[in-house]
Amino acid sequence: VPSTSEEGIVRLAVARVVWMATGVIWVLAFAMSLTESTFIAPITFLDWMEMWSWSAALASLGVAALLLTDLAPSRAAKGVGIVVALGGIAAAIANALEDGFGQEAMSIVYVIAFALFWLGLVGLAASFGGSGSRWLAVLAGVLFLGVTLVPYGGALLILAAFAVVALVPQRLVA
Repeated sequence: VPSTSEEGIVRLAVARVVWMATGVIWVLAFAMSLTESTFIAPITFLDWMEMWSWSAALASLGVAALLLTDLAPSRAAKGVGIVVALGGIAAAIANALEDGFGQEAMSIVYVIAFALFWLGLVGLAASFGGSGSRWLAVLAGVLFLGVTLVPYGGALLILAAFAVVALVPQRLVA
């Protein structure tokens, strides 16, 4: 539950910016995928943009998911949020090293980190639901669905979900 202290108000303001930025980054990453650039061993500006936008999308959603846990009174949700954040950040770094810098050995790190990140969103939905925060559970489920459907425009679901939480976070609590 968001705190009414000065620190809590500032933290919520920062979270709102991160949530909206995350939605925009995911839409940018999706748009870059439509350019048919070559993100593996990038050469052109668009190639590099596609690779970096995907890495930024993964890292930003990890951090944004962790910030969502501030809205729920659940230690379980906080723990799962940490796993999602670490998975997203590790997947982002592994993606950059693998695709951007040709480090093929990072592919297994990417797969494991992405799996933790992606399946962690399901765990986040379950932990929100278990704490009685049903709307946050739905939100985490929508994020999971958005990541799953990225090649088909799922990034728009992510943007919409984060727009809702950024605009009316208090409505999603319990």
